[in-house]
Amino acid sequence: MADLLNGEYGKATVIADRVYFIKSPTIKTIAKAVSFFGKVNLSEDIKSMQENRKHIVSGVAAVIAAGKSKTEENRIRRELMNGTDEEIRDAMSKILKMIACEDFFMCAGIAMEIAKMVAVPAEKQ
Repeated sequence: MADLLNGEYGKATVIADRVYFIKSPTIKTIAKAVSFFGKVNLSEDIKSMQENRKHIVSGVAAVIAAGKSKTEENRIRRELMNGTDEEIRDAMSKILKMIACEDFFMCAGIAMEIAKMVAVPAEKQ
């Protein structure tokens, strides 16, 4: 509700001559997008995006298609591939600005707890 009152509920972005509305992402959507963004090779020049484009576009598509079917997400991903690097960077920038710090830290905290549970062997009874 606070996002809606602050005008941060969503942002519009134009990619390949089409307007997409990006809703403020939920934890589930953030986790899905991070699974794609985490594959970005940071050793490459991020400005060119050639090697990373598929992963970045997939992450942006996951956020735009939040709550929609996998088929719809794939359609959006294919459409976004026609966008320019600048349009994709702009959309990603808008997404990152909408992720509140508390959402990010909650997601990171959950990941740490899961990692601890997996790393600690079950006690013998």
